Amino acid sequence: MLTFICYPKCSTCQKAKALLDSYHAQYEIRDIKTDNPGYDELKSWLALSGLPIKKFFNTSGLLYKSLGLKDKLPSMSEDECLKLLATDGMLVKRPLLVDECRALVGFQPREWESVFEYDRKKTDKIFNDYFNEMLEIVKRREEAELARLEEIADKSPNKIRVVNTTSGKVAVQKFDIPIFNDADIVLGHASHIERIHGCRDIAVSKEIFEENFFDLSSGLIEETAQKLAGSGFRLAVVGDFSGYASKPFHDFIYESNKGRHLYFVADEEEALKKLGG
Repeated sequence: MLTFICYPKCSTCQKAKALLDSYHAQYEIRDIKTDNPGYDELKSWLALSGLPIKKFFNTSGLLYKSLGLKDKLPSMSEDECLKLLATDGMLVKRPLLVDECRALVGFQPREWESVFEYDRKKTDKIFNDYFNEMLEIVKRREEAELARLEEIADKSPNKIRVVNTTSGKVAVQKFDIPIFNDADIVLGHASHIERIHGCRDIAVSKEIFEENFFDLSSGLIEETAQKLAGSGFRLAVVGDFSGYASKPFHDFIYESNKGRHLYFVADEEEALKKLGG
């Protein structure tokens, strides 16, 4: 946590605070007059700052001038200077911005901005590294899932067959194994069929979908319809849907069958009419 050490009435301190707030910085504020830095704190900040001890003195302050420190400081040791600074916060140059790894003495806007620019870049890098890592994990999972689908397709006794219609080729697939568990898998499978068989129109048996696809509250079938429309694939789902009691689902089927990308049909003949028409 940053600590902002200032004299609230000081106009320079007010400018420094405005900069901190513009970056939405999280910091603790400390009044240098009422809670003056101690010897040990000053010694620690001196080491973090990399500055000579004389840079810690408020050379424009009335107390500095009244004590005649301009002439005295050159002959004082570092330890003597630290002890003197610890006697009164008004001797210390303000504002200060400190945490466990840095100490900025006096307000230099570019120097203070660099703290937050560096932290922002560091945060961005962490986020980007994490995002890329998650993207790679998702990619590997999708590749593994597609490989599983291809393996199932290769081993299935019901191979995909291609039917020529007046408007083009339709891939007909009669799987009774539920391998579709989300919209991206449906789309990935469609892409695989296009790559192998050159078909963008596909008829599949209802059993290839996991049952929750047909529960509208899951959002899966609606998401599938949207992604099919966006990709240009057309899919006809072949099966008996009369056993579903949900009126909204039957309304969805009715509306979907009036469209051009996702159909629900009773048999293969109807599927070929829809896709081949």
